[in-house]
Amino acid sequence: MSVSSKMIVAASVLSLVQLNCGQPATTTNANSNTNNNTSTDTDSERFRLTVNWAGEGFGTSFFGAAVWVFIGDDTILRADGDYREGIDTRRYIKTANDPTTSWNVDVDSGKSVTLVAFEDQGAILNLARGAVAPAPSETTHIEFLEWGGDINATPEAGVATVLMDADKDVTVTFVLMPTLQIDVEGSGFFLNGFQAPVWLNDPELGGVSPVVDCVGDECETQCLGSSTFSGPALFYSMKGGTILELTSMDCLVDQFDWSMWTKAGCAGRNCTFQFGNDSDATAIWVAK
Repeated sequence: MSVSSKMIVAASVLSLVQLNCGQPATTTNANSNTNNNTSTDTDSERFRLTVNWAGEGFGTSFFGAAVWVFIGDDTILRADGDYREGIDTRRYIKTANDPTTSWNVDVDSGKSVTLVAFEDQGAILNLARGAVAPAPSETTHIEFLEWGGDINATPEAGVATVLMDADKDVTVTFVLMPTLQIDVEGSGFFLNGFQAPVWLNDPELGGVSPVVDCVGDECETQCLGSSTFSGPALFYSMKGGTILELTSMDCLVDQFDWSMWTKAGCAGRNCTFQFGNDSDATAIWVAK
């Protein structure tokens, strides 16, 4: 039976799950079968896969949490996936505002299901140029944490396989990406560099380091202000483990001299941060 390419499945905690693809397999509205993850008596050769979402500390909305579901006989690795909607054996599911939601589908007995988690790509905000850093309760960028439940194998990061020889219940957990804010006392600009872990996303995007804020001569245009600037300057939300390297440069060389970083262990103008381990820091210039 064919179902429309976009449907709303009621969630277990009054949330929504968007389903964007063609679906020959039967999906079940959670409200019509509350807490019932068993296959139907009329279709004894099919078993139900339920995917539960988990996460804590999210704001009113968040971006990046998604799972591709591939139904077949083979394991699908991230780089091999065909991420196009409208294919019979593929599903694309994502959460709405509340991550405590669930989704299910009935699958033929003996089939292998591959789950591929997608996460956000983080953010870089230039606060000195008018961007506003979100409050902790409103931080929205999230990353994949782990699979749980009836998983048979995890062939690579963010990928799990399930053999449908019985009803299966799987949980995918996402967490907030760690953040870092750079404040300034005085005036200056920064040359940024990243060493990023593999991003669990579309293979065309996965593994690509975040965009560098300025490179070479372009950095000359990255002054935080035409006069003295003090206050929040840069805000980052990045996948845990990402290494950020900041080099402070002089903007108003006739008015300020470079002084120091407040973060311990920084050598001269260069300072290295690891997301998830290091906290906010301040770059300080002093008037001549």
